[in-house]
Amino acid sequence: MLPKIDVNACKSEDCKNFALVDCADYVKPSFKLGYRAIYCPKCGGNSYLINNDDLKKIFYPYWSFYMKNIEKACPSCYSTESIKYGTTAIGTVRYQCKNCNNVYSLKNLNKFDDVDNKLIESLLKNTKVSTIFKELKITPASFYRRLENINEILDILCRKVEKYKIKNKISSIETNLFNLNCRVENKTGLSNDLHCIVSCCSKTGYVLPITTNWNDQELSLESIYKSQNIPAESINLLEENTIEKIYKKYESFHKRHSFDHIHYTSDNVSKHIIEPVVAGHSHFKTLEILLAPNVKHHFIHHEVYIRGAVLTAYGNAIRNEKCDVFYVISNENRDGIQYKHTGSYKVGWWKNVWHEYKDINGEGYKYICNLTSSKNNQPYEYLKLNPSLKYSEEFIKTFLYFFPSKRINSLSPKILVKILSLFSKYYNYCCIPPNETLTAAQRIGVAKQQYDLSMILNVDLYSDSEE
Repeated sequence: MLPKIDVNACKSEDCKNFALVDCADYVKPSFKLGYRAIYCPKCGGNSYLINNDDLKKIFYPYWSFYMKNIEKACPSCYSTESIKYGTTAIGTVRYQCKNCNNVYSLKNLNKFDDVDNKLIESLLKNTKVSTIFKELKITPASFYRRLENINEILDILCRKVEKYKIKNKISSIETNLFNLNCRVENKTGLSNDLHCIVSCCSKTGYVLPITTNWNDQELSLESIYKSQNIPAESINLLEENTIEKIYKKYESFHKRHSFDHIHYTSDNVSKHIIEPVVAGHSHFKTLEILLAPNVKHHFIHHEVYIRGAVLTAYGNAIRNEKCDVFYVISNENRDGIQYKHTGSYKVGWWKNVWHEYKDINGEGYKYICNLTSSKNNQPYEYLKLNPSLKYSEEFIKTFLYFFPSKRINSLSPKILVKILSLFSKYYNYCCIPPNETLTAAQRIGVAKQQYDLSMILNVDLYSDSEE
């Protein structure tokens, strides 16, 4: 049975209805403020109303892929009770579902061939896609099929290893945002801005699945991004006078059609570009199936739609005081910085309390806002949690080093999304960030050594056993 999806709930953490779906108090849709909203009469909150059917179209394909290939569930009824039922012509094991008698087989995890190896190597060496076609003597269609197949196999291998080795170990996550400008699908001379969401373990830097607001499902107009030619918001929070920039950021929230309605680009974009808030909820639904429900701390980019998506995803844990969510802004330019608390400020419509910390040597600063325990603010205790976005920022920086903007501009959204997914695996297993001695995969415990490109494509190195 497919999981129920409903992300429409009150997002005011002090309200009795906070994070409760199907609450009889709600008015939905409400147009009280001029947009489709879910209105909570207990606190007066108006949250952007998400089309749950659209979210299902986005999320269910990955959930089905995960259940079949990781949980070995029947693709018809999703029961995990099955018996072996012979093999296919190429030797893949067949299974028969005990519940519905459906016969199925899992994706064949054949070893990659030489063309696959060269394809990935060429991508990482900044080779133009058109040049890859010529050098490998493959068609554009063959290139995309191979890229998709490589991604699917690596995704299965990585998710299996994560399930058996680290699912219960990740208790702290950071989430960051970035934009990538690529071309419109099947056209040149035009551009498309993709809004990207990356989460990683805040203790090891291990990158989890990346979400973009590109989707090839047919969705309602409610979920498609509408630039309305409104200027994109551009406030650099890492400049001087950061607290003033934080105030301006809140002011920009108030100028929006709704708090969750971010304008990240003014361009007229493809109908396949969805509202970032919808992508945000999809992102955290994906993390829900990959991680055990024991995430205690979540550090996020200062963006209100991400706040809403996180509060919804971890609502039950927050209500039970088992999880806290923090906005974090910092310019950490080195490890081992010693911070001193220098002030606290109440900012925005929610009167969020921001704590200011400065390096005792004057080399850096950090701003932290606890979104879930405002009555128990303990500025010095927060530093012990090591709140930061440095690992996600390092990933973004490394990706843009391998794929500079000039190169990204020439890629179609479909290919760029696959490259992002592929690069996250390469980054986890092959890259050692500055000031570290191990890869993220080594630090979190899914690899015993740093991999090179040939090793990351070696299926035999990924142990998916339940030992």
